[in-house]
Amino acid sequence: MIATKLKGLNHIAPTETKNPELKKITTSPFARSETRYITPVTVNFADVGGFTDGNIILCDSPGFQDSDGPEADLANGIGVVNAIKECESVKVVVLISYKSIGDRCHGVKSIARVLSAMIPDIQDTIKAFSYIFTKFPNQERDSIHALLCDINNRLNDTEKSNASFTDFLRDMLQKTKKGARVLDPIHDDPGEVLDELARSASIERPEEVFHIFNTEESKFVVQEHVRKSQSNIESATKRFEYLFVKYKLDHLKSLNDLLHQDYIKLTYDNCVRFIATHLSQEYKDGISALDRYLMNQTVLSIEDIQTFQICAHHAELAEELRNVHLGEEVVHRRAFIQYLNQQVISLGAGPREKDINDVSVKTSLDKIKILSNFFPDVNKIYTNICQYFNKKLDLLVQSFKDSVSFKKFDQSASHISKFYDAIPILKDHLGSEDMELKYMELEKYFFKYLNDSTEELSFVFRQEKLEADDIDKLKNCISILETANNTFALQPYISKQTINAIYTDFLSKILKYVDEIIEKLNTQFNDENSFPMLEEYIAALDLIRTISIIEFQTDKLYVNTLEKLVGYLNKSKRNIEDQLEILFRHERKLDYDKLIKCLSSLKSAKWIEKYRTSVYTDVIRDVEQQIIEHINLLKASVMKVYLDLDNYDKIEQVYKIILEINDMKQLEKMIPNVNIHIDEVNSWFIKVTNNVFDIIKNTFNVEKWKEQRYEMLDFDKVEKAFCYLNIYKNISISYSIDYTSVLNSLEECIKEYSKSVQKEMEKYFENIKQYQNKPKEEIFEKARNFANCLQEIFEIKTKYSHIYSCCINKRLFET
Repeated sequence: MIATKLKGLNHIAPTETKNPELKKITTSPFARSETRYITPVTVNFADVGGFTDGNIILCDSPGFQDSDGPEADLANGIGVVNAIKECESVKVVVLISYKSIGDRCHGVKSIARVLSAMIPDIQDTIKAFSYIFTKFPNQERDSIHALLCDINNRLNDTEKSNASFTDFLRDMLQKTKKGARVLDPIHDDPGEVLDELARSASIERPEEVFHIFNTEESKFVVQEHVRKSQSNIESATKRFEYLFVKYKLDHLKSLNDLLHQDYIKLTYDNCVRFIATHLSQEYKDGISALDRYLMNQTVLSIEDIQTFQICAHHAELAEELRNVHLGEEVVHRRAFIQYLNQQVISLGAGPREKDINDVSVKTSLDKIKILSNFFPDVNKIYTNICQYFNKKLDLLVQSFKDSVSFKKFDQSASHISKFYDAIPILKDHLGSEDMELKYMELEKYFFKYLNDSTEELSFVFRQEKLEADDIDKLKNCISILETANNTFALQPYISKQTINAIYTDFLSKILKYVDEIIEKLNTQFNDENSFPMLEEYIAALDLIRTISIIEFQTDKLYVNTLEKLVGYLNKSKRNIEDQLEILFRHERKLDYDKLIKCLSSLKSAKWIEKYRTSVYTDVIRDVEQQIIEHINLLKASVMKVYLDLDNYDKIEQVYKIILEINDMKQLEKMIPNVNIHIDEVNSWFIKVTNNVFDIIKNTFNVEKWKEQRYEMLDFDKVEKAFCYLNIYKNISISYSIDYTSVLNSLEECIKEYSKSVQKEMEKYFENIKQYQNKPKEEIFEKARNFANCLQEIFEIKTKYSHIYSCCINKRLFET
C-alpha cells in the first residue's frame, strides 16, 4: 500500500494484489462509496504473516448514508443482512475513519444506530464486536476514548432510551479504554491484525441475530413509498383494478417481509382492511341489489341483477388477491354465489309450499329463471325447482285420475282447474307444449273413463233377463254420467257436449232395451193366457224403470203398457165370460179344460194389483160371483124338486143338473168356495135319495110283508120304486148310494109275492075243483077270488113291466 494522490485527493492505493479475490475490491478517495454490495475475500493467515491456522473470509460491506442516496442504503442493509444470515458464524468489525466521525460525532452515532437496528438484541452479541479506527492523525489517536466518552455524555433522552444504541456505545468505551485499535494501512502488519480478530468472539447462528434495517433517510423514503403505494392501492381498489392492487400489495408485503417495520406492516394491514371493507361494502351493495330484485313483486329490474353480477365479478377479480393477501374471512365470489343460491333456494321454497296455480309462483320462477340466465350456478337450482313442479304437476295429474276413478268429480274439477290455471304460470318453465299435451290428456282420460264405464256394460244389453245386480250397474253408470254432467265446475274444462253425447248414447241403449221389452209385451198381448210371461216382462220393465231417468222418459210408454195390460186382463175376463155363457145357456158342452186354463191364467194375474188397485180383484170377484151364482141357481133349481117315488121321472133331469154342478168341481182350485155349494147339492141329493130308498126298503120288506100275511101290494108304488131304482143304475157310480141292496130287496119281495100268487092261484084252482059239490055261493066266492088274481096278474103283465120282470113263474101270467 502506498500514499498517493488521485484527482488532487489523498489516497492510499494497493501497489501489488497477491490475492486474486482482492481484484474485486475498488478503492477511491472520493466521498461516494465504491462498494455497491458485500464483497467476500478469503485470506489465508499464513499468507499475510499471521499465526492462526486456516483462513478467514473478510467481507467488504457497502457504506450507509453515502451519496448514492437512501435507496442504496436500504438495498445495502438488506444485502448485508441477507449475506450475514447465510454464514455459520461472523465477527463484526466496525471500521471508523477519522472523517466519518464528524464534528459532533454524528458518524459514530449513525454507526451505533445502524448496528443497533441491525442487531436488536445487541447486548447478547456485543462481545463479538471489534472496533478499528483508521485514517486518524497521530495526535488524535489517543483521544478516541475521550471522544467516545464525550459522545456518551451528550446523549439526549431519545438516544438514552434506545438500549441497543447505549449498549453499543458502552462496549466501544470499554474496548477503547486501554487504547483503541488504530489501523495504519501502509505500515501495520496485517497478520497481527487478523490474528487479533481471530482470537475475538464470534456470533453463532447469525440468521437469528441479524435483522434487516434501514437508515433514517431510507426509512423516510420507504415511508413515502409505502404511503404512495397505499394511495395507489386504495385508488386502484375503487377502480376494481385488482391485478394492480395485488401487484402493489405483493410489493408491500415483500417490503414488510424484508424490513419488518411496523409502519409497513400497519400500512399493509390498512390496505388489506381497506380492500376487505371495499369488497364487503360491494358485497352488501350487491346483495342489496339482489334483494331489491327478489323482493320486488312486479317489476323485474335487470339493472339490479347486473349490479349484483358486477359485484360478484369484482369479487372474482379479487380472488387471487384474497388468496394471497386478504384471507378466507374476506368476501369472495363464492359468498355472492352462496348468498345467491340461498336466496334462490329461499325464493324457490315459497312456491313449493303454494299451489301450482298461485300467481306468485310465476313471479318467483320468472325471477329464478332470469337469474339462471345470468348465473350458471343458479341453473341447477332452477332445474331442480322445475323438476319439483314437474313432479307436482304429475302428482296433480295422478290425483285427477284417482278422483275420476273414485267418481269424485268435484275434486276432479278442482284438479283440472288448478292444472289449467297453472299453464300460464308454469309454461315458460316446464314447456308450454308439454303442459298443453298433459292438459289434453286429462280431458281424454276423463272421456275414456266415461266411455269405458258404458262399454263395460254392453254385455248387459245382450242378456235375455236383467238381474238386480245388472240394474245396480246401470244405475251406477248413469249416476257417474249424471254427476259428470251436473258437475258445473268441470264444464269450463271438460266438454259438456261430449259428456251429453256419451250420456245420451248410453240412455239410448237402455231405452232400446226397454223397447225390446215392450215389443215382447205386445207380442204376449196378442196371445192368450200370457200373464206369467207378462208378469216377467212387466217386472223386467219395472226393474229397469227403477232408474229414475228411464222412469221419467218411459212414463207415457209405461202408462200405455199398463192400460194394455188392463185391457188384456179384461179380455181374459171376457174369454172366461164367453165360456161361462156356454155354461149358463147350455148351448153346447163346456170345455172345462179351456175354462180352467183361462181361470188359471187369470188367477196368475194377481200381480196386476200393484199396478191397478182392485182391477184384478174386481175381475176375479166378478168371475167367481158369476160361477157361484150359476151354481146357486142350479142348486136352487134342483133342491126345489121333490124327488119322491111319484117324481122318479124328474131324477134324471135333476141328476143332469147335479152332474153339471159337479163338473164345476174342476174349478175348485180356481174358486175354492165352489166346493161348498157342490157338496151341499150332493149332500142334498144323497140325502133325498137315501130317504126314498129307506121308504122302499121299509115298504117292501119281505119279512114285514110276510108278517102282514101277504097283504095286497100297491103295484103302482112298486112299479115306481122299480123305476126309481133303475134310474140309479146310471148314477150310482158317482155317488155312494146303495141302490143295489134296495133293488135286491124289492125284487126279493116281488119274487115272494110271485110265489104267493102262484100258490094262491093253485089253491084257488084246487078249491074250485074240490068245491064242485059245494054250495054255489061258496064256489062263486072262490071263483071270484080266482078271477081277481087273474085280473091282478093280467094288470101286472100289462101295466107293471118291472114287477112282471121280477116274477118267478112267468107262465103263470100267460094263462
